[in-house]
Amino acid sequence: MTEEHIPKKIPSDLNPRSGWLEGIFVLVAFSFTFYLAALSYEGFFARYLGDDFCYANTALHQGVIQGFNYIFVSWSGRFSTILITQFGTLLGSSLPAILPVTFIFFLAASLFWFFNHGLQIRAHAMSRIKAAYLALIAAFFFFFMNPVRYQVLDWMNGSITYTLPLIFLTLLITWFLRTVRYDDVPQSFMTFFGIFLVALIGAGFSETNTALQVTVIILAILFSIIHVRKGKKWKVVRWQLIGLAGSLIGMLIMILAPGNKVRQALLPTPPGFSTIFTLSFQYSWDFLVNVIRTMPLPTVVLFLTSLVLGSLIIWNQNENSEISIPKPKIWSLILLPVIVFILIASICAPSIYAESAYPESRALSAGLFVFVVGVVFLGFQIGNLLSLLKSRLGLKAGRIVELVSLLFLLVLSAYPVRATINLFPEIQSAQIFASRWDQRDAAIHQAVSEKILVLDLPAINSQHGIQEVTEDPNNWVNKCVANYYGLNSIVAH
Repeated sequence: MTEEHIPKKIPSDLNPRSGWLEGIFVLVAFSFTFYLAALSYEGFFARYLGDDFCYANTALHQGVIQGFNYIFVSWSGRFSTILITQFGTLLGSSLPAILPVTFIFFLAASLFWFFNHGLQIRAHAMSRIKAAYLALIAAFFFFFMNPVRYQVLDWMNGSITYTLPLIFLTLLITWFLRTVRYDDVPQSFMTFFGIFLVALIGAGFSETNTALQVTVIILAILFSIIHVRKGKKWKVVRWQLIGLAGSLIGMLIMILAPGNKVRQALLPTPPGFSTIFTLSFQYSWDFLVNVIRTMPLPTVVLFLTSLVLGSLIIWNQNENSEISIPKPKIWSLILLPVIVFILIASICAPSIYAESAYPESRALSAGLFVFVVGVVFLGFQIGNLLSLLKSRLGLKAGRIVELVSLLFLLVLSAYPVRATINLFPEIQSAQIFASRWDQRDAAIHQAVSEKILVLDLPAINSQHGIQEVTEDPNNWVNKCVANYYGLNSIVAH
């Protein structure tokens, strides 16, 4: 680890208030865990829905390998999604119930690692508590602001396709940040292969996330070429090139997959490059405007929380006049929104190419993730700048401003608590659905054991726009459910 990247840690005796300040951070951060815990609890009532039956059916009756080959050849090139769902079927129908809590934990953990490394590059004395606070804020607002949260968290196929790749991408970028911070990064073949594999798998979940991953890595390479010091430049860039290679190979596999050609044959002829380029940026702008317009309060709270935290961290560091705190560069504050805009445009491009349409809400979940993380960074950096005003304030005025900031954080802790309370009706609805699903599952197994293979059962309300068994035995969901259980047909009234 080079001397320039060693965070300056302030001795506690030089800043006696750091102990109770950390205590307040812990208290407020803990309030965000209520909502995430409630989401995890709701996830325990998740069951197979829609496409889940189709994917599970192939693995159950054809085996994992043949099932993978069947879907890959006949319908989809998303090889990572197919592979994970096929192997996941081996765990039985209980898998959907454990995925939400698993993905919430690993998304928060990857964000913690990301913020811990990313902010310390600028020599911030980021304690683990503060990095955890930022991670919990980002995870909370990503799920809280997501209009299709159920589809990307509690629906097995949707969560694997759209949320899991965000974890892979966050881990990949964090590794790149780690190579910037440290000189003693392992150089073994297994490490290189591991990064390649993470990038390859991350690129195989969906076209939108693949485009995002490739764009992020390209921007990371450009940043490293421009800003990393000359003697270390190649050591950093080679890791990113390995990640880019894995991402591009994953993209190529999806494009050339026979199943992708089958789907593309059912869609409109792709528009020209100029149309894709223009609409990508137009839709990116439309998305950002829509998020801010439809969710102004969460956006403002997210920004102000990050701003206050950023100002308090640097303010607290400045208590020791011997510590030199790097000033945020104005150009970085201008460049950050531009990067967010470009990344969201990359997410829109595949939908424009394949469907000549605005991306569906599930696909834009990655765009919301980029937006949330971008706002956290922007607010934090502006907070850093505002903290520099302390030198112009007297000691008493500075203490007042700091106290007001801490009170704001404490008041803010009521926001996620209120969001958690508002989840209770939804959790009750999920419990009722799970109970009815389990009753139907038991009734079907009982009927199959009695050789009754044509069933007419009570209908179950669909969950958040995901199709359920209908009155039409030829409906694709009905067929997948019938094949999964070994029935000749099934309908619901």
